[in-house]
Amino acid sequence: MALIGLDFDPDVQGARNTSSEGIVKILKEAERFLRQGQPLAISSTFSPRHPEMKARVPSFLADIAERLLKDHRISGLFLSGGDVAWEVCRRLGLSPISILGEVEPGVPAGVAERTDGSRIRIVTKAGGFGTREVIVKSLPFLECGEVP
Repeated sequence: MALIGLDFDPDVQGARNTSSEGIVKILKEAERFLRQGQPLAISSTFSPRHPEMKARVPSFLADIAERLLKDHRISGLFLSGGDVAWEVCRRLGLSPISILGEVEPGVPAGVAERTDGSRIRIVTKAGGFGTREVIVKSLPFLECGEVP
């Protein structure tokens, strides 16, 4: 799985932040992995914690998801954190998620309908739930629809 780590440190010159230049760089990197058919994770987990940036992360990740889904066939999304899941689903205009099962206890897997009528698989993970392997365990569902 390819990983793009985001840097939301406002004090670092050239950090991958919420600027339009930052989004363009991340999209180019993501598109390279997607063209190779690799599963892709985009994460802010390893970015230094800055309280003033916390509120911007969901919108930034929603921007990226919206742009990637516009140009690429993506089978599923793993959304970690309630604010991120809410903003991505809202921005994409998704229907409520129909839960089909759980990847792990407290980590639901389901499908939502897009505005064009197509469906997308979604796994959501809240803060205190899931093991370190939960993303990897989610791949069979996100890629092929194998219900956990």
